[in-house]
Amino acid sequence: MKIKFRTGLVLAFFAVLAIGMGFLSRTERRQRAVIAGLQREKSDLDALRAENEKWKALQVDTAELIRLRQDNAELPKLRNQVWQLRQAMQSQDSQEPELMRQLVKENEQLQQQKRELQALPNRAACIKNLELIDAAKKQWVEQNGSQKGERVTTDVLAAFFPNGFPTCPDGGHYSVNRIGAPPACSISGHAVP
Repeated sequence: MKIKFRTGLVLAFFAVLAIGMGFLSRTERRQRAVIAGLQREKSDLDALRAENEKWKALQVDTAELIRLRQDNAELPKLRNQVWQLRQAMQSQDSQEPELMRQLVKENEQLQQQKRELQALPNRAACIKNLELIDAAKKQWVEQNGSQKGERVTTDVLAAFFPNGFPTCPDGGHYSVNRIGAPPACSISGHAVP
């Protein structure tokens, strides 16, 4: 009788131990999943912080921004005209196809203007970088007495940029070019005027 009791007690002990280990294992898996999720969120947050610092460092010429705003002052008027055309279209069903074509055309023009406006700050920053590279190249020529047509590399000009060699905000690649030729960006429209 004592043996059966001891055997039952041992079996009960192992059953409780197995249940406890299963519970701990499941808890550990949940904690690992939570930790993995938190690590992903932390890396995403670090990436966002780095991008935020990049945007804070970007400096745009305020005179250029003012000029761009003045050049595009008509955009709200055009939007209002599109809205008025939409209202007129709803009240005049007989003219619907022509008005629709006109609205679509004006909408496409507005979208194109919007894309151009959004690209202007990056284009302006790229052109400013190209001008800085050109100035550094001219300064290097003065210091080293080089002749027109000789090659200049980014490694040589890197000393003129203590914060690192400039990069195109749209991901273009800069070509320093030979002496006498302006530097260039691989993105169309990003050029020194």
